[in-house]
Amino acid sequence: MPRSAPLLAFFLVLAASPAFADDLSQPEQIAAAEPESTRSHGPRADAGLLVRHADELGPSYVLHSVTYSVGSQIVGDRTTFETRPALRRIPTDGPRATVLSGPRELTVQAVLRGRGLGQFAYLNRYRIVVTGSCPLSMLSHMTTTVDVVVTRKAGLLAEFEEGLGIDCRNVDLE
Repeated sequence: MPRSAPLLAFFLVLAASPAFADDLSQPEQIAAAEPESTRSHGPRADAGLLVRHADELGPSYVLHSVTYSVGSQIVGDRTTFETRPALRRIPTDGPRATVLSGPRELTVQAVLRGRGLGQFAYLNRYRIVVTGSCPLSMLSHMTTTVDVVVTRKAGLLAEFEEGLGIDCRNVDLE
């Protein structure tokens, strides 16, 4: 007889005992559902948001990820980006979300990696986090489209991490 057989038999007897059986002697009381009109609902998201993305970083930087949020609500993130330099500058559709109307702030966090070959291969070890925000005026039942552009506004001789930023352009309503 296997060693676990007596233990299994014990648990089967224990499970069948009245102490573990469902007590059906008392009917369960079910609360009546509250009418829909008396329920309290918090504020409802009623404004649309479309975030489009582009970058003007140049060949020494590669976007690794970008996260978009409005308040504490994460609107979306991206981890795949255009690699051809000419197409990186053209905004492409990103996340869509429904948010509360009123004045809001879109927060953008971009994670960049350096890119270099040969004697500049050390740039591949760089990981830079850039954070920026864009004020938005979200209108009820309207979709706001915003172009988020990751930029570098420093000269050629500036430090590698300097001059990186987030710009919001072409805020449109539909």
